[in-house]
Amino acid sequence: MMRPHNRRGYRAIQPYSTNFSRVFAIEDTFPTYPRDPKYYLNSGNVVLLIEGVLFKIDVSILKAEIGPSWFYGFSPVQLLVGRNKQIFGTGGSFDPVVIPEIKAQQFRHLLLALLGRPGDPEYMELFTDAKDCLRHTRETFLKYLDIGYLASRLQMKRLANWAREQLLLIFNSTSRVAENIWGADTLLQLATLAASANEEFRSKAHIFLRYSLSPWTVPSINICSEFLVDRYIVLFKDPAVLETSKELFGWVFLFVLSLGHGSIKWKEQLTLKGRTVLYAAELEMTSIRNYQGLDVAWLLPPDTTAWYLDMCCDSCWEHCESTWDSSFGQVGLLDSPVPLGDIRMLLLLPRFRQAFAKAVRSSKWPCKARCGETVLASTDRKFTQLCLDMSVVYEDLLENA
Repeated sequence: MMRPHNRRGYRAIQPYSTNFSRVFAIEDTFPTYPRDPKYYLNSGNVVLLIEGVLFKIDVSILKAEIGPSWFYGFSPVQLLVGRNKQIFGTGGSFDPVVIPEIKAQQFRHLLLALLGRPGDPEYMELFTDAKDCLRHTRETFLKYLDIGYLASRLQMKRLANWAREQLLLIFNSTSRVAENIWGADTLLQLATLAASANEEFRSKAHIFLRYSLSPWTVPSINICSEFLVDRYIVLFKDPAVLETSKELFGWVFLFVLSLGHGSIKWKEQLTLKGRTVLYAAELEMTSIRNYQGLDVAWLLPPDTTAWYLDMCCDSCWEHCESTWDSSFGQVGLLDSPVPLGDIRMLLLLPRFRQAFAKAVRSSKWPCKARCGETVLASTDRKFTQLCLDMSVVYEDLLENA
């Protein structure tokens, strides 16, 4: 594989006659790449090619933190390229190191955090935007996500944790950001950042992911939307999703399964092995309440006292029960004789979760102790476990396919 170079000319001397020579320029056929206007620094010691743009920086700013929980042995450049991937390029002006899979704007966001100075408006916004819910936009979210994702990749622990803290402020304030239309690469990026995070961030990130992947998030996108289905198919086919996040993959598997054996997407875009797994799951997963691989007891109508009422006080238990009945209680008995009927009902869970959370955080909740928050947190853990169980179902079926 030929390394990318900047186009450059050189002079060659050729005889024109016995008395003189003519000089002409021969130009290489290598492409010319633009320099980033802000981050091609004369003081830099390595040139990186990212998404067709040249960056020149001092590589020491990307140095990993030293600590007992961090991995040693890889240079920052190797971590950017990928631990097990070959490095192409020496890092010189005419032989830049090629950084695959990372976008130029992602790298700019990281460099803003590393090289920004007080007084620079864009830099100062990093410290204020997350605290102001009116500034919780798609762009703000991506900025913190890019910083956290690349900092985590580079083993920059403190910066990665700071970015996660900013994202938590966005997760906790509103669902507006989740209602954007996100690409599969962005969703996987968030799942990757969550994989190495604490339990709180991991839980909130997967609530965000499931809600973002809900067909009812954006009114113009319904369950049959080509864009929505294609996004799920991309995630389902990418082996990195199952490897990185079983929680995310389990939800993706649930959706792709819900399309059914008559789906054109199954026939045209999935491998024979993938289809075999889905066919087997469709046959086996009728009447979900009786399926051994999934624990859905927490969703079913109770024979006696509902499990969540043990978490409620005397002031709020009746209100919590009616709120549950109008949200999660709508899933019914999960005993449908119709193939995939129960699977499609489970796809409504993000909507029900959103309705329950809204009621819990309403001023109408009757107790000051906010027992509903405790119920919601427990429900989120059970929901995440359901997604993990779906991944296990997939892996078991794949092994026997």
